[in-house]
Amino acid sequence: AMNLELKLKWYFSFIIILYFNYVGLGILMNHVVSKWLIQRIAAVLLMPLLLWFLLNFDNLMYLNYSQA
Repeated sequence: AMNLELKLKWYFSFIIILYFNYVGLGILMNHVVSKWLIQRIAAVLLMPLLLWFLLNFDNLMYLNYSQA
């Protein structure tokens, strides 16, 4: 069984979420969550590009001007 402090924490967080949705800030929270999700997806998609860039940049250090 959950202790009283944890139950109260869940209860108050539920009340706060209901309040924000009632006031109309639920739309703002959904907008923020969607922006955060798009940023996370973009970060994951950019990781292979970053890896490719770092490997090629490392190779550029060993080439002279005409080879690069």
